[in-house]
Amino acid sequence: MEGATTNQFQQTFLNNDFLPPLPTTAAAAADQEQQQSSPSSPSLYQSLTSPEQITALISNFSTSYNVVSISIILPILSTSSLYNSSLTDTTSSIVASSLIAGMIIGQFIGGAMGNLIGRKQGMMLVMFLQVIGSVGSASSYDRFGGWSVFEQLAIWRFLVGIGCGGVYPLAALLSSEAMMIPLTSQSSGQQQEQGGEGMEDEAELQLRKLKMLAATFSTQGIGFVTVPIVALGLVIICGEGRLDIVWRMMLLVGALPGIVLMFFRWKAMSAMHVSATVPRDIDGGGGW
Repeated sequence: MEGATTNQFQQTFLNNDFLPPLPTTAAAAADQEQQQSSPSSPSLYQSLTSPEQITALISNFSTSYNVVSISIILPILSTSSLYNSSLTDTTSSIVASSLIAGMIIGQFIGGAMGNLIGRKQGMMLVMFLQVIGSVGSASSYDRFGGWSVFEQLAIWRFLVGIGCGGVYPLAALLSSEAMMIPLTSQSSGQQQEQGGEGMEDEAELQLRKLKMLAATFSTQGIGFVTVPIVALGLVIICGEGRLDIVWRMMLLVGALPGIVLMFFRWKAMSAMHVSATVPRDIDGGGGW
């Protein structure tokens, strides 16, 4: 009878939601303590689907699309009777190279801006420049304010280039930081015992960082392929007689990735504001 009562008490204690389960052996207790003291690193899938990594992927896609789109837009403008008279080799080169000039400046200030205002805030700023430049490029009209359409395109594309150049250092930083392992306080004896295992974990972490960077910049190839697909789809939808709409819509598509990122960033900031004014049991979201 006494043994049955003891077993019933142990079972009730172990099933209590308000008390931690008792380890049955010393080995189980040591394993539980090790799991609590040293958190595991995120898996490759978790890192690839993190808000930081998704931001890096979308921003690189947007950059490659905006860089390549002009290679199809300029031939479309050369076939238009409205613009072909003012399109020369010189104006074509200026429009095409203005974005490259902006990218040089953007790469210089992108990393510094990330250190000053934060990685995510810096990324939102350079993506905002891409959105404004893309919308401005699509709104260019011949002889607007005395400026030709190609002069306006060169100015707006320069602004887009600053945003594109700023993406490169910020995307690389966001991608590498998505794999960071939280530090834990360990005694010197634990660090010596786990020295060999720590070196293996460090090597695995470096390999995952390389995979993350490769995945980040691989979206540039997707952006390159997307440009002719979008152009072909717009020509089929609008028709060959409405090419003036086609090249403007192509430029507007370059603003969509930035709009998507800024929307999710705004949602995350709104959720964080709500979480600061409501009880703690409501998850405020965030991460973007």
